[in-house]
Amino acid sequence: MNPAEITAVFMVYLVSFFILRDTGTAVLLSGSVLIFFSLNHSENTTTDKEEDTQSTTSPKHDTGVHLCSRLISLILLPVFLVLWFLVFVFTALESPGRVLVPHLRVGRNAVFFHQYRFRVFRMDAKESEVPGKSPYTVTGRILKSMHLDDAPMLLNILFGEMVFFGKSAPTLEEYRRMSQSERNPVYATPGFFSGRDPEDLLETEEYEFIAQQLNYRKPMDYDHSPETKKDPVFYLVIKRLFDLVLSPVCIVLLSPVMLVVAAAVSLSDNGNPFYTQWRIGRGGKQFRLYKIRSMRMDEVDPYAFMTPEQMEEYRREFKLEDDPRVTPIGSFIRKTSLDELPQLFNIFFGDMSVVGPRPLLDIEIKENYTGEQIARLLSTRPGLTGYWQAYARNNATYESGERQEMEMYYVDHRSFLLDVKIFFKTFIRVISGEGAR
Repeated sequence: MNPAEITAVFMVYLVSFFILRDTGTAVLLSGSVLIFFSLNHSENTTTDKEEDTQSTTSPKHDTGVHLCSRLISLILLPVFLVLWFLVFVFTALESPGRVLVPHLRVGRNAVFFHQYRFRVFRMDAKESEVPGKSPYTVTGRILKSMHLDDAPMLLNILFGEMVFFGKSAPTLEEYRRMSQSERNPVYATPGFFSGRDPEDLLETEEYEFIAQQLNYRKPMDYDHSPETKKDPVFYLVIKRLFDLVLSPVCIVLLSPVMLVVAAAVSLSDNGNPFYTQWRIGRGGKQFRLYKIRSMRMDEVDPYAFMTPEQMEEYRREFKLEDDPRVTPIGSFIRKTSLDELPQLFNIFFGDMSVVGPRPLLDIEIKENYTGEQIARLLSTRPGLTGYWQAYARNNATYESGERQEMEMYYVDHRSFLLDVKIFFKTFIRVISGEGAR
């Protein structure tokens, strides 16, 4: 056993002992992990020829490895959360910004996923590259020296995207250059203890991530001069108080539902159940929209299996009425709007409101609204639901211009009474199974 494995066994014993307060159970759990490591090493003694002829693992073995890995990651989760909190605090004091860096990789059955690591560079690392000045944060240097910058991959294991032992996951470019025979081992689940990726690759990817984050911090550029509706102070105060009261209550009450749905999505294809996308908010501010994933992840190119007609519809409407990428469980959570529940956090943080125009992509706004309409549209917070979703949904399209008209109608006539009507109309549609997208 290598030092990392010995450390893992020891950590399992300590965590399980302090959580369960039972020495026997702690020994049993750590012993199970020890046996798992031993079995893994015995399997690794097979010859290279045997490894080449075995392109996939047996379903029974693969399921066992996944369950064992997830169990261990669950036990270690409290320790990781403490580490995450400490890294978040100290990184925020030195160089505020995203703490986790997603690195795109190709996993089991050619499913692409984001492999998580702690950010080790300063947000201004590129600009401050001068002799004698390190681009790393102090916390980042400590994490790298202790090889703890890989610790967030515990989340990948918990989501089922990785296991503790297995081959390393290739990058998207590496996968595309592979021949079919070289791709066969990729159909196995990648492992945590498979060796680190080259430092130059990790550095390049992290620098690209930082550049993207800095770009998204900039608000959307548009003409602010057109006159927009001025909201009464009373309306603004009541609307924000309603958001602040409703969102945390719903988060607490619906958190079991969110967890069950997220677990079901993850177990259906061993992928990350959550999905984020940059959208444009009030005043052109960009923010990350949170959703539960409803689409498949078994294609490197997610648009490869669309028909030309579907591609044209997607380019025109930025959505598909009958989307081939949607999974069976995804279809259900879309119809019931359960995939939208994480946006309650967007409402609580102030990026969105319960009622407002739909939060849109940068390109979606620029291609479908005029300069004056953009200024009016971005004069209010986007909403979880709105006039278009409640009263028309898929019946009003960008191509016909009806969707723009409905969004503009809300923007120009927004009021407390209209918000109440939209809220209850949405509630009725969700209960009836129509959803409110």
